[in-house]
Amino acid sequence: MKILLNVSNINVGGGTQVALSFIHSLSKFRQHDFHVFASQKVYKQIHFAVLDKKIKVTKVDFGIKEWIIGKTKMMRDLEREVNPDVVFTIFGPSYWTPKSHHLMGFAMPWLINPETKAFGELGLKMLIKKRIQNFIKGYFTRKNADYFVVETEDVKLRLNKYFNVDLSNTWVVDNTFNQNFHNVEIHPTRQVDVFKFITITANYPHKNLKILKKVIPILKDRGVKVSFTLTIPHEDFKKTFGVETEYLKNLGPILSKECPTHYNGADALFLPTLLECFTASYPEAMIMQRPIITSDLPFAKFICGENNALFFDPLDPVDIADKIEFLITNKGKYQDLVENGLKRVKQFLTPDQRSDKYIQILEEIIVIKIQ
Repeated sequence: MKILLNVSNINVGGGTQVALSFIHSLSKFRQHDFHVFASQKVYKQIHFAVLDKKIKVTKVDFGIKEWIIGKTKMMRDLEREVNPDVVFTIFGPSYWTPKSHHLMGFAMPWLINPETKAFGELGLKMLIKKRIQNFIKGYFTRKNADYFVVETEDVKLRLNKYFNVDLSNTWVVDNTFNQNFHNVEIHPTRQVDVFKFITITANYPHKNLKILKKVIPILKDRGVKVSFTLTIPHEDFKKTFGVETEYLKNLGPILSKECPTHYNGADALFLPTLLECFTASYPEAMIMQRPIITSDLPFAKFICGENNALFFDPLDPVDIADKIEFLITNKGKYQDLVENGLKRVKQFLTPDQRSDKYIQILEEIIVIKIQ
């Protein structure tokens, strides 16, 4: 079977890690031929030494901007040259319509959670922009995919409800931690002088990072010695927060392979997100033996489990500060979260198991195509 893996539209966030993890596993599926369309951001992180020589990789960016300026023909021509049996876009939307059967990963929570409070946190200009983006992404999601793969049963049901996607054409494959977390040395946390939180995420509005502007003054007034480290573009950090302080620092975007190092340098994961389909930050923190403090919302409890994280109201800075102070001062709770997290992370698929699932789905689609 000839498989075309399309990651030409992925540039930031957890999608990059999933794409790289799957790409780096392709060599073990020697019964199939692979061709990868990789964006420049993904391409530069590929470890070509671990890839079988017959795996072809083409560096090409194709997202909404390229669609607008009329580069669709370029993608059609590239697909025609490969002539695949099936196309797999790791995460949609795909802004071109493959001629082959097309499996699209779906992880766009804005499109299937119209009731989310995240919309209320957007200014009018950003809200209008988000509505337009959702319309465009929704259009291409409906237009360009034959089959879907999602990360939770809840997303599968919501995709059926809001996009009328046939449940029989949708598969569920858990997200998980990246292969870079395999056999990594885990350093003990220091928890002295300053308690350090890490938040590894792109600067999406639904990540709710701006809440730190209200949380930090409360902690400062209470004399709680804490620092937060972000990984967003420096220009975004400056626009939102100004300059770095002893309480708030920024690394800028980091590479997937660098993540374990930064978990090792922190005492816990802080994630005030308002909206997710899945975030790999949860299993990553668990495997690195860092407790999780995050939003008291259904998706977070579904992924983490009730007793494997400390939950707060993501829009209430006082509640967030209370939970942070509780975590810092309650060593027993800290250790319980670490131990429970280690149990929970064993329930997720490993990266290799996730890759196996993807290949099984693609093989099923070929059978459907033949029939």
